[in-house]
Amino acid sequence: MLEIFSESELFEILSKRNYSKKVCISIGDPGTQINWKIKKSFLKVLRLEFFDVVEIDHSNEKLRIPQLKDVKKIVQFFQENKELDFVIHCNAGVGRSPAVGLILLFLLESSYHLAKTQLKKIRPKAMPNKLIIKLFDDLYQTKLLETNFEIWKERLIGIQEEIKRQKMVRI
Repeated sequence: MLEIFSESELFEILSKRNYSKKVCISIGDPGTQINWKIKKSFLKVLRLEFFDVVEIDHSNEKLRIPQLKDVKKIVQFFQENKELDFVIHCNAGVGRSPAVGLILLFLLESSYHLAKTQLKKIRPKAMPNKLIIKLFDDLYQTKLLETNFEIWKERLIGIQEEIKRQKMVRI
């Protein structure tokens, strides 16, 4: 089982549910400390720190972006704990954590379609971070980025439809 949350959603859930037999991938911005409540609530926690950047910006070398070493840590953590349930969170629960979720679902299902379908059920408003997925593709010679583009395209169509509905309500 895999769950994906924003940080605020996770804090709310932790006050209601016991996650002591689950593992967590916690993604924050560089320099932010992992909250003690998250640390103590899970069997194991992998903490990653990078900004939710989708393209490499060579003009700003101080900007900590997702790197191959982060993807390797994600895959290693998954391999060491694949018999357990996973919880993944980032600040908003839209970009970084869904990207990691898509990777884990692909590793579990060995199917682009099933990974996409499951992610959309778990996190309907997901727009997985493209750079994280590209790094995974580069490292493991997969084509998950194509699946990610499908997710983005479908999500953007959904956003356009919602905007149209809202305009109709105002008229």
